[in-house]
Amino acid sequence: LKLANSAQYGSPRAITSLDEALTRIGLLGTRDLAWALALHALGVERGPFGGALQRHGIEVAAACQVLAVSLRGVTPSHAFVVGLLHDLGAQLFLELEPSDYAPVLAQYLHDDEKLMKAEHAMFGVDHGVLAQRAMERWLLPRDLASAVGQHHTVIRVVSNLPDLPLKLAALIHQSEALLVGWKKSGQEGRHEKLGEQLAALPVNRILRISPGRYASGAERLGEQLARLKGLLQG
Repeated sequence: LKLANSAQYGSPRAITSLDEALTRIGLLGTRDLAWALALHALGVERGPFGGALQRHGIEVAAACQVLAVSLRGVTPSHAFVVGLLHDLGAQLFLELEPSDYAPVLAQYLHDDEKLMKAEHAMFGVDHGVLAQRAMERWLLPRDLASAVGQHHTVIRVVSNLPDLPLKLAALIHQSEALLVGWKKSGQEGRHEKLGEQLAALPVNRILRISPGRYASGAERLGEQLARLKGLLQG
């Protein structure tokens, strides 16, 4: 009900029943949201890295939502689910192999390329591939699973993905970049320079979001993040 009443599903009146929430979000969207909410806390009891991954998922979900309004065919549910679950594979590694994986995260948490190489060396797959396989096994939509699985490599697989998962993978990628830039720029005020930087990144050739829309997204990110934290942690 909280999600159905959030600004992303805006309506002139409040939703007060599960039937109305299903109508607002849709049956399949509701199922996907339920899965995302159930999975986003995986690994949280496995030490500080579990909590860090969970918080980062919420942050990226918020960034995905503020940018998704600029993308045709991407729903609020799509943006929320792929953002929240984009590091599901890392959460699964941490849940299943905490003693082996925690030291890897400690060393490479902020270096995706080295982290993925270390995962390959240790487990034979990286966290993106693991997340994609898990989401498909659990019957989450293939488009969402593909997007999560390819968001680190989207610029290299652009010709191999259909339109929606390609957009969603690029959305995750650009949302992480938005989040980093937003934090570095002090979070408050105007963000024209950040918007220009994000629009110039190669992955934006897929999304074609303008500098102004990136700047607008950065200006709304703090409010959306606070809203999601209230929904998920309140």
